[in-house]
Amino acid sequence: MKISNIVGPLLIFLITIGSYDITIGNAAEAKEKPQSSCPLMGGEISQHDMYVDVKGKRIYICCAACEAAIRTEPDRYIKIIKGRGETVENSPSK
Repeated sequence: MKISNIVGPLLIFLITIGSYDITIGNAAEAKEKPQSSCPLMGGEISQHDMYVDVKGKRIYICCAACEAAIRTEPDRYIKIIKGRGETVENSPSK
């Protein structure tokens, strides 16, 4: 058997494996990133000083106008954030 007959398929195999994101631990947690935009208006969250604490979670918002909607349907907006692969922080305990 020629070595060139093995090298080609082996190279393709190694390239294929290299294209996968191999994560050790909980893959769902590893792919989540911090919340970066408002789940209601989509505005960028540049500073984390505007937020709503609901159902034990902290949801960051882009402006004060978003607060009422978040308080009315928190589960909806938590789902939107998680659907974007972003983390919903726990509210600090009081």
